[in-house]
Amino acid sequence: MFATTSQVARATLACAVFVSGCALETAEESDESGASEADEVTASESQALFHKTTQYRLVRGAEYKGHSTHPTGAARWYMPTVVKDQNGDGKNELMLGQPYGVGANPNRQGAVRILSGADLSELQVISPDDVDSEYDGTFGYSAHSLGDLNHDGKTDFAIGSSTLRVRNPDGTLGPNDVTGATWLLKSNNGGGYDVSRILGDDPSGFFGYWMTTVTLALPSFLRHGAPGAPWRAATNAMPVLGLVSSQAKFRAGRAWGIEPRTETVAYKASDDAANNDTISERRGYFIAPAGDINRNGFTDFVMTANGQWIASDPDPRRYAGRVYFHDGLTGDLIRAVEGAHDLQFLGYRSGAAAIDDVDDDGVDDFLVGSGRDGVVSGLAGAGVAYVVSGRAIRESTDKVLRISEHPEIVLRTHPGPRAGASFGDSIVNLFDMDGDGVDEYAIGALAYGTATAANTGGIFIYSGATGQLVQTVEGETAGVYLGQQLLSDPVNGVLYAVDPYFPDTNGKSIGRVTILRAEPFDPANP
Repeated sequence: MFATTSQVARATLACAVFVSGCALETAEESDESGASEADEVTASESQALFHKTTQYRLVRGAEYKGHSTHPTGAARWYMPTVVKDQNGDGKNELMLGQPYGVGANPNRQGAVRILSGADLSELQVISPDDVDSEYDGTFGYSAHSLGDLNHDGKTDFAIGSSTLRVRNPDGTLGPNDVTGATWLLKSNNGGGYDVSRILGDDPSGFFGYWMTTVTLALPSFLRHGAPGAPWRAATNAMPVLGLVSSQAKFRAGRAWGIEPRTETVAYKASDDAANNDTISERRGYFIAPAGDINRNGFTDFVMTANGQWIASDPDPRRYAGRVYFHDGLTGDLIRAVEGAHDLQFLGYRSGAAAIDDVDDDGVDDFLVGSGRDGVVSGLAGAGVAYVVSGRAIRESTDKVLRISEHPEIVLRTHPGPRAGASFGDSIVNLFDMDGDGVDEYAIGALAYGTATAANTGGIFIYSGATGQLVQTVEGETAGVYLGQQLLSDPVNGVLYAVDPYFPDTNGKSIGRVTILRAEPFDPANP
């Protein structure tokens, strides 16, 4: 649909790198100018929306609350990702991995849920019993859409479990095994899935901890537009060429590149000399797409290493934290950004994201943060988020860029607003909410609060063009921890606030998802 002849050639290369013979059946014949009809329609619509002056703000919508049956609650870590429309209403859906707190049997607590992007109603539940008769564990610790791999009109999925438990013949489960696994689920004509299982190779590896995908890189001008912009087809047309599943080992963590069509492992990234494997940096704790940093036509990925010590680590424990940038095709390390000072824990939890080109130099930039920083603001645990130059990531001659030694790579610094706020714990690119042609971005602070209400949580929306704070969304009461995980669906103009620590009436962490939907408003009459 949106692939030029050269992109088709590059897609063939990608398939070769991922040990695949896949064909780009989404490609259309181009006219003499080299642009297909779909290219022309999408380009004209996007360019018109680029100049749209309607302004938007985020307004709370539907909620979905977890339903833990585990005695301790512990619904905890949802792993959110956007999934293509599943129920025919024209809206993308939300996919959640819920590795704990589900099911009547306390030994089997994992599930993956697909929720409606319109109202968060439950559309589908995938349980471990549907997938693997031999293993259970923290099923759903990660989950991701793989698009339509077998071209049957149905969405295929990847699901991870960083901890495994063997199913015994008597129905009990064996001890925890942190080798980890990733399952590939391809729909079949019988209504279920053809499942393949890829096991980790390290008994202390935590394989399947987090996931992202590698696709053709979408041209930057197609990503602009007001919420609901009709370039949905362009986004959905990007075929998944590879799955990246992290192995978040305490030391020497890495990401596996998997070709999902052939269920083949293409690489395990990476053994670069710049890696910091002498301490427990927990590389692979979080991974996310990173655009096309090295301009080879395919998306790359970021991998955080925020530091998480174990008893055998030597003192003093002074890890600054790192964010690693990797080539999506080969897994090769492109660059690493290191925290500005000891104990900053840069990249903590999900503190890294690709954002728009905020300095207008033609290269998309990045947002990296740490909810544990107390130095930048002078307030303990306030947190911080840095906007880092994408051009510096692409063109620097140094493999590791420590912020204190390379202050020129920082375009903006956003200090946490209050002590203990955990600002920067989650960060995400949004969409153009004010019609200036630059996407806004959001920073979560799950432990933000006021003098009278602790841990309400908060989401802070910043102008991509200026860096100014344009909207704050606070939790409605104490102890709801709004903003721990953030996920945007720019096609539908939606921000999902996924809050694993949201409690039930007994204080159990059952979790909650809230839709914040972009709605037009008049700034002169807010």
